[in-house]
Amino acid sequence: MIACLTVAFTYRRIFFGIDFTDDASYLSIPYSFVLGNKPFVDEALLQQSGTLFLVPFIWLYVKIVGSTAGLMLFGRHLFLATSLLASVIAWRAFRKNIWVAAAVFAYIPISIAGLSYNTIGNFGMLIGGMLALIADQEKNSKAAFASGLVLVLGSLAYPVFIVPAVLVVVLLSFFSWSESRKIAFMSWIGFGVGAVFNALLLLSFGWQNLLKAYQYSKEDGGGGGIEKFWGVLVNLVLNFPYPWIVVFVCAGIYGLSRASKSKIREYWLFLVYPVAFLIRFSGARDVSLSEIYVSYLTLLGLVAFFMVRGDSRARKVFMLVWIPGSIAGLMMGWSSSNGFLNHGVGAFTAAIASLYLILRVVEVKAPPSAIYFTTVFFTLHLFAQVSFGNQFVYRDAPLGELTQRVPDGPFAGIWTTPSKASFIQDLEGDVRTFGSGKKSILFYDLFSAGYLFSALKPTTPEIALKPVAMGPYNRMAFVDYYKKPENDPDLVFEFFSIPITPSFDLTFNSPTENRFGDPFRAFFDSKLGYRQVVVRKNYRVLAK
Repeated sequence: MIACLTVAFTYRRIFFGIDFTDDASYLSIPYSFVLGNKPFVDEALLQQSGTLFLVPFIWLYVKIVGSTAGLMLFGRHLFLATSLLASVIAWRAFRKNIWVAAAVFAYIPISIAGLSYNTIGNFGMLIGGMLALIADQEKNSKAAFASGLVLVLGSLAYPVFIVPAVLVVVLLSFFSWSESRKIAFMSWIGFGVGAVFNALLLLSFGWQNLLKAYQYSKEDGGGGGIEKFWGVLVNLVLNFPYPWIVVFVCAGIYGLSRASKSKIREYWLFLVYPVAFLIRFSGARDVSLSEIYVSYLTLLGLVAFFMVRGDSRARKVFMLVWIPGSIAGLMMGWSSSNGFLNHGVGAFTAAIASLYLILRVVEVKAPPSAIYFTTVFFTLHLFAQVSFGNQFVYRDAPLGELTQRVPDGPFAGIWTTPSKASFIQDLEGDVRTFGSGKKSILFYDLFSAGYLFSALKPTTPEIALKPVAMGPYNRMAFVDYYKKPENDPDLVFEFFSIPITPSFDLTFNSPTENRFGDPFRAFFDSKLGYRQVVVRKNYRVLAK
């Protein structure tokens, strides 16, 4: 019953909230490839490699529907379908445990239900690790092959995940070598097939273009030095709720469990974790809540493993899933410009392993009546996971204010605020009116959602061009791009701000002045052949 409610509330969540920036870019980039742009040639971001998986799905959707109407909701259903697949594999890998499977399905990273480079890489790590577990426990060579293949394909979306991916294959080979060398060979064959596919696909775009994309991602805040690893560790220390109270309560529970004839069990201390988070963050609207919760759940797995370190089953889960998943969390925290926030995203694989290790503690150490503990713990966990995912809506108003359903266009079927729905209607009308007879279009800054409103070819070096106000980006490189006549867009939407909530716009320029001396805006102001056709609150439109 609890698992069914979790699935229902998670599914309901995808119908709420609209973000015109990050969320939209996960579909705008592959959609631009459907319209004829070339990966790594017409798009600068290194992260575009993950969106290549979506191109056939978007192509088929547009082919069947005839437009992009409802495309965002379709993308969210693709995300949930992948979550469901991962849940089914988790159910099998963790001995048909419905609690762990429900926890896999309920997680929506950063409250964005989309297949991004982050989530595709994460799914590759999670599914690949669980398939390795199935291969080891069932001596299943097909699962071993699939594990190696999925792990390396996931690293196409998130390249630094190749490190934990290799570790999983190495560990699976080590565990299976004495009993079934076929398992080891098949995992490496799967890994090799995936590696060859990745290499051939990427090299088909030109190694020079790949190098440019890598350099651009470094300028954009990706990667880092050892200080970013330390930043993740420092944040783990600083963000735990009520640390001294939790330590005192856990020590008390453990101490009382050691007393003779005590009815208190040491595994009761795991209940303290979700309770502390629910008390501390109930009602809070913070983008990082789910990710902080996942980060500490990962560490809880260490405690659980210590309690059952002599159990062979626990050791396999710890080695094949928890350790590679923890490394994935550190790698994502290091490589992402979001730092600690994305550590929780990358560590989700280890968090799922932690849940099973806690369950294993109960199975090994508890009497049959402990089923009540399992029910209480996972009810609290799932409640916390779903609550944190609903308390925050990424770049939109709280759920209670999302009262207007968008009737048509790429965001059709999604609920948002009346003001944002009205904005979408006005923008759609402008794109339709001024785009008639045009062949190409540019949206800047940051408004990647714009490209989903038409079939005009995006003419831009990056779908989500970032404004000067957000960092020291090399805008002159963009000016040089548009100095070439073949790159002239027929229609230009220049955004001064992007609506987030009814009371807040993400503002990075002014409709009346070039506030930051942006050379890119100055270029279009002075470029011959363009005329201003309309000015709105958030943007103006230039046409040739």
